[in-house]
Amino acid sequence: MIKHRELSSLVFISTAIAVYTMMNRYLGDVSGGMFIFFCIFLFVAWLRVGKRISLPRLLLLFLILISVSILLFSVFILKVPAGIALTVFVSGLVIAKSFSLTKFHDYAQLMVLSVMAIIAGGALSVTSDYVVLLAIYVVLSGY
Repeated sequence: MIKHRELSSLVFISTAIAVYTMMNRYLGDVSGGMFIFFCIFLFVAWLRVGKRISLPRLLLLFLILISVSILLFSVFILKVPAGIALTVFVSGLVIAKSFSLTKFHDYAQLMVLSVMAIIAGGALSVTSDYVVLLAIYVVLSGY
């Protein structure tokens, strides 16, 4: 039987690699600070594996509605490029999901988000850095 702590280490590392490729692709030089911020949240979530943060369902739905509204507002009103807006949105979803890992299907949902991030990171142009990161991602997430 696989332990949650054992699985979470590989999931968090592969998710960090996936989000890094997406941030590097869409945010460029700005991605360093955001990635460090993202990794700090992932590390805190890793320390809290199995200790779910319970929020009322209505509050969760409200937070999701707010985040989707911010995404739509930034793309259609502020004219932020869709890649940048989706990078911030997916990164936020990954952070939110990483704090609620209690069952194995939660890990599967986190891996689906990381697959979306790795695919988005390689969209339109594939560099040699992406190929190396994709190989590391496949090895780590294949466990």
